[in-house]
Amino acid sequence: ANRNIEDARFSDLFSGEEVRDAAHLDLSRVQMFFFTIVIVVAYAAAIGTMLSSDAIKIEAFPDLQQGMVALLGISHAGYLTKKAIPHPESE
Repeated sequence: ANRNIEDARFSDLFSGEEVRDAAHLDLSRVQMFFFTIVIVVAYAAAIGTMLSSDAIKIEAFPDLQQGMVALLGISHAGYLTKKAIPHPESE
């Protein structure tokens, strides 16, 4: 809903995408953001643990845990479901 790039704020990540709801908090965007941050931090911790181990040679990144993949999938599915729901036209 910003006309100029200078008007953009970090909080715009969490507001509605349409003019009629640009001033409102979009919970689907909030939950997707925070679940993504939690998963990135957990994966970074796994990489940090791997790098701090006594292993001489590291051949691959750590595998993503199934719980992480499920959480990320559920989070993004909720966000996409919200976007897919038809919204009434502005009056």
